[in-house]
Amino acid sequence: MAIVITFSGLVGTGKSVCSKYVSSELTKQGFPVYYVRFRKLSLSSFFAKKKRLVGFQFKEKKTGEPAAGAPQRFTGFELRSPIAFLPFALYFLWKSYMFQILVKTRYRRDIVIADRYVYDHFAHFKLAEKGHPGIYRLFEKCLPRPNLPFILYADFETVRTARPNYCESYIRKNLQNYRYMKELFPQTIFVEANQIKEKAYSVFSTVEKYVKEQI
Repeated sequence: MAIVITFSGLVGTGKSVCSKYVSSELTKQGFPVYYVRFRKLSLSSFFAKKKRLVGFQFKEKKTGEPAAGAPQRFTGFELRSPIAFLPFALYFLWKSYMFQILVKTRYRRDIVIADRYVYDHFAHFKLAEKGHPGIYRLFEKCLPRPNLPFILYADFETVRTARPNYCESYIRKNLQNYRYMKELFPQTIFVEANQIKEKAYSVFSTVEKYVKEQI
């Protein structure tokens, strides 16, 4: 039976780095580990070559102020209402169950590392307003649940440094939502650290222990 490990979080919190690091380290130990980008999941994924990652190395990213004249992203961003969530819910369900079918048909004896998961889609909706959480909790119960669903978090300054062209309001609103997911979806594993290496080592320790208990 497959082991599914997912990584969610705002861009700049280390999803890709952590998922690739964990995948590479488990592969070194001889486990059948495959890396999937949930955001790019499509019907072609059922026929694409299974991707293994080895030899991952941490790299220092260049950060700073946006280039002169570069447009600022997500200006005027506002969280969407629960009513707006309903039509999106059908798409999220379709995508998550397609992912589950992919896992059961092509990766049923493997460890699947997914960069992003459905939790990332929740971040653009009004999660914390009074009377709304029940809608999202009910929907989340209908989703296929990963064995280890990680949500990665970092403070505003860390994300702002990593993504200087992102609107400040967008970053703050999304970070608030990701933090609220810790309460809204208690089965997720919330990892909070600003240093990505520290985060990756912590995540790998949890994953390694779980995998060795299961296999």
